[in-house]
Amino acid sequence: IAVACYATDEVVPVYADLTVAGPSWSTPAGPGFLAALGDSLYAADGAPSASVSILPADGSAPASSVALTGSDLEGIAAFNGALLVTNASIGTLVILTPGGRVAGEIPMPDQSSGPNPHGVAAVGSTAWVALYGSGSSGQAIVQIDLSGLSSCLAGSGSCGAVTGTLDLTTVSGASTPPGLPFPTDAVAFGGKVYATLANLTLGDYSWDNAYYVKPAGNGKLAVVTPGTPPTA
Repeated sequence: IAVACYATDEVVPVYADLTVAGPSWSTPAGPGFLAALGDSLYAADGAPSASVSILPADGSAPASSVALTGSDLEGIAAFNGALLVTNASIGTLVILTPGGRVAGEIPMPDQSSGPNPHGVAAVGSTAWVALYGSGSSGQAIVQIDLSGLSSCLAGSGSCGAVTGTLDLTTVSGASTPPGLPFPTDAVAFGGKVYATLANLTLGDYSWDNAYYVKPAGNGKLAVVTPGTPPTA
């Protein structure tokens, strides 16, 4: 088991009882999310500068990192020999090779208003990204065609494109009025995509009443059926 320790800029290996299992890996910034691919762990690091750390699990090589634009990475997943990384700072899905080369970036919808991509899941030749957004953007699950991923990794083709968007504000029960869904993470399983919804509304006080920080009700789970467009 590996634990991302954001406050101390390190990834710590632990046993099942949570005792430390060996030396930790230092990261350039606070790691928030982890993925495993081959013999390495990959950490999506955030503020002050975004990067993905490559951490050989067997210690056969030193840890390294690749810098990305911005300061806010909100998800990472290993998929068909690639790393899928959501860059919330610039609203893209970044495709990385196992060695850390940026093979491409796929812009999310609503670039002008800040889609704020968070969790990512993938299966077959398709990925889904949760667009957390803000009060005036996001609130959606986007479906992405990754059928050309192998060519993308080889540097000879496009990485992918958005093929459908599920607007969660149109899905009955996705939030508790006057709240908004704010999808945070996504998992693909059994032919469906499951997205966690924070279900938030504006705060009550002068210092937070312009921000969606207060629970509007219980958290929710969206069950998404892939398709063109996806449905829930």
